Amino acid sequence: MNRLEDRLNQAAAELRELTPRVTPPPLETPRRRIPRALLAFAGTFAAVVAVGLIPVMLGKDSAPLGGSAPTTALPAPSTTLAPSTTLAQDPNTSVCSAAGAPAPGTAEGLPEPVGITRQTIIDAAWICDLETLESVAGDDLNTSFGGGGFQNLRDWEEQGAGQLGLLLRLLDTSYGVVEVTDGPDVYVWPAAFTYESWDDIPDQYREELYNIFGEGEVDQIAGFGSYVGWRVGIDEQGNWLYFVAGD
Repeated sequence: MNRLEDRLNQAAAELRELTPRVTPPPLETPRRRIPRALLAFAGTFAAVVAVGLIPVMLGKDSAPLGGSAPTTALPAPSTTLAPSTTLAQDPNTSVCSAAGAPAPGTAEGLPEPVGITRQTIIDAAWICDLETLESVAGDDLNTSFGGGGFQNLRDWEEQGAGQLGLLLRLLDTSYGVVEVTDGPDVYVWPAAFTYESWDDIPDQYREELYNIFGEGEVDQIAGFGSYVGWRVGIDEQGNWLYFVAGD
C-alpha cells in the first residue's frame, strides 16, 4: 500500500511540474455606454443623491450648494509624498491640500491627449500650481452641482478644505471609459464609476475606493446602488470635463 501511495504521489508531483502555471490576466478596461445627451449628468449631482450623499462624502457639517467648501478626509499616504507647498498665489494661505498625497504612477493604454492632460493635472496639483490647473480646466470644468467651475478649487483651498489631494488619489486609481454614442469617449477615474450596479464592481476596484475613502464612507456610497462618489473625467480629446461627486 505504501508503494502504491508513493507512486501516486510521484505521479501527482510529475503532473504538477508538467502543468503550465497560468497568471490570471489583468482586468480589462471597463466601459460604459451612454448617449451624449446624458453626458452632462455623468458629471453633475442629482438632487436626491445630493441630499443623502453630500454629508457622507463631504462631512456632516458641509453644505456644498453654490460651491462652498467640502471637507473630505484623506487617508495616510503610502507612496512618494507631495511636498508641503504653500499656495503660490498667496504665501499667507494654508499649506496646499495636496501635501502628503501620493504621487500617482503612470497609466498605460491612455490616448495621448488624455495622458498629457492627466499628467499635467498631476504635476500642477502636486505643487498646488492653481494657475496651470486652471489653464487645463478651461471654462467647462464641472466641480459642483450648485454651480461654479474651477473657482471652486480655488475657494476650497483658501478655506482650508482643498481637494487637490483627493484629485491626486483618484488619478492614481484604475480608469474606465464612458463610451458616448455621438461624441468623444470619456476616460474616468476611478473605474468603479463605469459600472451601473455596485454589485458588478470587481473587488480590485472596490479596494481602491476603500484605500481612498475608508470603509464607512464606501459602505454608505454602496447603499446608493452604484458608485456615485468623487471622480475625474477627461474626454479622449484631452478636455478635462469634471471633478465631481453624485449621479
